[in-house]
Amino acid sequence: MLATACAPAAAQTITTTGIAGVPMGGAFALGALALLLTVLAARSLPRGARMALLLAAVALAGSQWGGQPLLAQVLARFTQPGGETLPIPVTPVANGFEPAHFENASGRDLHVAAIAPPGFAACFPGGVAPVLPPPVSGGPADCAAGQPLAAGATCQVNVDAICKALAAQAVANISMVTPSTLNFSVNDSASVVVTNAAGSPVAAQNVAAQIPGGSNLVVATTTCGATLAPGASCTFTFIAATPEGPTAVTISGDNSNTVAVSLTVVPAPTIAITGPVQPSRVIAVGDSTPLALEVTNNGAVTATGITVSDKSAAPDMVVDASGCASVAPGTSCTLLLTSNTPYAPATVTIAGSNTANSPGTLVAFSHRGGLVFEAGGGGGKVVGTTDPLPGSWIGAFADIPGADSASDGAANTSAIVANASCTGNPARCAAQQCRATGADWYLPASDELVAAVAALCSNSATPCDFGNFQNSYYWTSQQLGIADARTIQAPSGGLGDAAKIESRRYRCVRAFTN
Repeated sequence: MLATACAPAAAQTITTTGIAGVPMGGAFALGALALLLTVLAARSLPRGARMALLLAAVALAGSQWGGQPLLAQVLARFTQPGGETLPIPVTPVANGFEPAHFENASGRDLHVAAIAPPGFAACFPGGVAPVLPPPVSGGPADCAAGQPLAAGATCQVNVDAICKALAAQAVANISMVTPSTLNFSVNDSASVVVTNAAGSPVAAQNVAAQIPGGSNLVVATTTCGATLAPGASCTFTFIAATPEGPTAVTISGDNSNTVAVSLTVVPAPTIAITGPVQPSRVIAVGDSTPLALEVTNNGAVTATGITVSDKSAAPDMVVDASGCASVAPGTSCTLLLTSNTPYAPATVTIAGSNTANSPGTLVAFSHRGGLVFEAGGGGGKVVGTTDPLPGSWIGAFADIPGADSASDGAANTSAIVANASCTGNPARCAAQQCRATGADWYLPASDELVAAVAALCSNSATPCDFGNFQNSYYWTSQQLGIADARTIQAPSGGLGDAAKIESRRYRCVRAFTN
């Protein structure tokens, strides 16, 4: 506003004061002169002529007082000879603001005493547009505090230039929603969320991250565009190929304050499969009770997205990794594994989205009362999980026709249990003990037992990975002659032979179809 000395100055005003002396060119002076001449002449004129002269003088004074032309661009007029205070209007127009024009219509020369220009809130009560064109120029001379304003003269307050200057100087108030210190691994990322305060006077322009020289940090993605409106947020996502830090990264816009975040990149976390023990890593086919595989994070940062990354050896296996989405340092999570399809022991690989290693483990499948050691083509074979009490091959030396196959244990077993040397001593006949378990169970042929040992004892050590085979020779159903039969050594799978009447360990086998 523009203000006069006779009124207290307030925000957004212009003030004028009167100037001592009576200027002759003003309406007041001309009117006073007319009245003076009237008085002087009245004494020498007749009464009727005196009245005519008085009316003429009043008409002259009135015409001078009120006859100032109103210019089209004038928005406000000073009418008080002693000065006054007028508001400075803020009138938005396309791409800017209307300049405020002021005319001295007081009839006397005035003095501009003070100008209180509009502030930011008056110019932009709803915030600043992202881009403002340059301020307009031209028109009357700018009003300035201390300048005279002659009677009838006009000056302007360039509201357009004032408001746009305030917009150019306005600073956006940005802050970080995320902590100012973040740790993450080389295989992971860290996200920093920046917010322009809801009460910020302007949109933040070109918000960007400044990474110090020599750092391997990289802005992988950002949602911070050319402008960030008041109350809006955007995100920077950082990655690094090598450990480093703490590294100070600053974030600012062209017209905002600066915020800082300290980023430390640590080695990727390592994980280990810590439970259950290897022989218990068995999935019961078709059972709703899953194998609970425990995975532990041994790293210094959170491991994320841990799951079975490779199950190609058991593609139908189902993995529930919902409990392993985020695993803090030093803690464990559980992967739940189920399957409706039987497989021979399969290696599965475990990995996280940011882990340094991918440990693998063998998983076995229990089905139809045994552990699967052979599968495919819609069927397979299982072997019993424990050793029965040791027994002899048969009770006496005898040649049993049809019991010499290296691959068909079912046929060998049928021949053995039908022979009197077995039926005469069933408690000691290993083949009979297997058949007594169930009609489809049998003493395996040598090739079958070799395959079972190879699948379940692939570690070639005792204890075996699965099945609890002992370091011993096990009977097969393949006879080698009247006195001897084939044995297989666990865990190596080596071939051997023993007298049929000796007491040995044995395992039973059965075939299945899916």
